[in-house]
Amino acid sequence: MNPMFSFVKNARPLSPAAEASFTRRLNRVVLIPALFMFVLVGVLLAQISYLISVTQWVEHTDQVIVRLWTTRQLMLDMKTGERGYLLVGDKRFLEPYKLAAREMPHSFSQAMELTKDNAEQQERLRKVQSDFVDWQSFTAKMIRFREDNNPLYKSFALNLESEQRLDTLLNQMIAISNAEEKLREQRNNSVKKLIPMSILGAVSAAVVLGGVLTFLARKELFRLSDKYEEILKTTFEQGEKLQQSFAEFQTLSDAVPQMVWRADQYGAVDYMNQRWYEYTNTTSEDNVGEGWKQILHPDDRKRVETAWLESVLTGQPYDCEYRMHRGSDGSYRWHVSRGIPLRNSTGQIVKWFGSTTDIDAQKQAEQVLQERAQELLSLAENLQSKTTSLEKSNRELDQFTYVISHDLKAPLRAISNLSHWIEEDFSQHLSEENSQQMQLLRSRVRRMEDLINGLLQFSRIGRTENHYKTIHVDQLLLEVIDSIDPPAGFQIQIIPEMPIIQGEEMLLRQVFANLISNAIKHHSGLEGNITISSLSKGNFYEFAVKDDGPGIAAAFHDKIFVIFQTLQARDKLESTGIGLSIVKKIIESQGGTIWVESIVGSGTTFRFTWPANETTQSDLKG
Repeated sequence: MNPMFSFVKNARPLSPAAEASFTRRLNRVVLIPALFMFVLVGVLLAQISYLISVTQWVEHTDQVIVRLWTTRQLMLDMKTGERGYLLVGDKRFLEPYKLAAREMPHSFSQAMELTKDNAEQQERLRKVQSDFVDWQSFTAKMIRFREDNNPLYKSFALNLESEQRLDTLLNQMIAISNAEEKLREQRNNSVKKLIPMSILGAVSAAVVLGGVLTFLARKELFRLSDKYEEILKTTFEQGEKLQQSFAEFQTLSDAVPQMVWRADQYGAVDYMNQRWYEYTNTTSEDNVGEGWKQILHPDDRKRVETAWLESVLTGQPYDCEYRMHRGSDGSYRWHVSRGIPLRNSTGQIVKWFGSTTDIDAQKQAEQVLQERAQELLSLAENLQSKTTSLEKSNRELDQFTYVISHDLKAPLRAISNLSHWIEEDFSQHLSEENSQQMQLLRSRVRRMEDLINGLLQFSRIGRTENHYKTIHVDQLLLEVIDSIDPPAGFQIQIIPEMPIIQGEEMLLRQVFANLISNAIKHHSGLEGNITISSLSKGNFYEFAVKDDGPGIAAAFHDKIFVIFQTLQARDKLESTGIGLSIVKKIIESQGGTIWVESIVGSGTTFRFTWPANETTQSDLKG
């Protein structure tokens, strides 16, 4: 028999008060451990549940990181394919570009789905996706130019805007990935802290609960261990994928026509693609570390070293132009080299990635452009000198024509006055024929004066200062007709809706005055009709002055605009032959043209164009 039972059996009966006290102690002994047990079990279960939750979030974070790096790799594939096609024109480079372009919407969608619990990350992803769509549209335009052999693709290919924009997107993706890496690190730390606590809780619960709780704790820990092992396995597989991605990067970098390089955080070069070795005719042993500097032009070496050292020290992107030795012919050609840093989750630089591109043709083109610019500058200076000389000549010509016209008119006036005096003094002795000859003499003098005035006016067209103003053409025509004072038998009709334009009023006034006067002067009768109309022709107005006179034979349509040309003898019709020449020169000085439409016996229409420079009524009111 168990001694305890023997003790209970042989014990004396307890008093009701003692039995009640014992019962309370027994209950306390049982209830307190039981309560403690439930608390420990609850805490342990809570820890285990939280650990599983954190572990699942670690796994979720790994999925996000893998998806972000996949998306970034697709961007790199598109960038490499696009640059390769623009520079070489081989459509095989577009295959990875197109494959990546098809995958990008799905990849972005997966990334957005995986980060839906993180509003900040989703906002950053939306911004990257929006900028990427803009970049993809920009590169698609460049590819179309290349496919169509549009010369613009060359400037696009040399333009680094596309690369800089994508590099910005890649850096943003790295920043997003770094944020996820940091989050994963925090969750891993939580897992590391929870595991010891869970083990301690399990041990404590095992002491209190015994074998059952120990069994349950072991079972839960084993399950947790399996889960953690699965996470480690997944992480290892992801590491292998990253190594495979880097191997693919090396293969791809060897395939592109550009020279690609990589350096450590201290600036020592540790990788160059095959294109570098082929171009420089060197080996990897010749270029690692600082050896690559030996292929630089001696005059550029110090400058390149300074620029590279500054980027390494400050972490700013590296961008430098220099001459580099080409192994095939020993020449030095201009190149541009650019490098960007790769940072870890704490912002420290772990690697530098860069490319080097031959821009010698561009440099030569720039030199040619500079030479052409210098030539144009010299031509401009020469033109300015000639313009100054021409202005001086024009001033001298104006002075000369004024003096000549004055000197020529003086004797003409004297001849005219002398003929009057002779006719008055010898009126009784002059025959009728002599009087007619005196009148003919004075008419020739007036013709000569008109000729001199016409030549002076003709020489000044296009060389006087412009005075632009608002012209109401209908009002201007009324003033011109009033000043001409046409014979009573002539009817002049102005077709309504004449335009309102900005222009040289005096020149347009002279054009209409000459054409209307010409229609009256050359009319065969004492009565006639003249019609003036206008028609909009976009940037110009076409005006027409139509008469019902005798008309002009087609053989003379061009000759009438030649200076001094007249259709009738000057003794029959007083004319200098300058009027239409002046009209033609005025119209052409304004950028317009004039022509004649006429058939003998059916009247004549002079048509000319004049710059619109139209002004509306609302403009005038404003």
